[in-house]
Amino acid sequence: GAKLELQSQSVSHRYTDAANTQKLDPYTIYNIIFSAHRIMGPVEPKLSLQINNLQDRQYQIIQDYPLPGREVRVNLGVAF
Repeated sequence: GAKLELQSQSVSHRYTDAANTQKLDPYTIYNIIFSAHRIMGPVEPKLSLQINNLQDRQYQIIQDYPLPGREVRVNLGVAF
């Protein structure tokens, strides 16, 4: 079977100092995952494609430490 999944993660502004006077911008990122598997006798091959930060957004969780832009992952596995 096959599956398509869309994930979203939203974070409002975050304060970066004890006095709550400086803050990071809010952000929303989207991830998409496609996965497929098939039972073929004694084996079950699995394939997945995952794209994180689909819109290639620049954002930070910790001040002055930006997170990566778009990331693509491909996984191939076989279960016995």
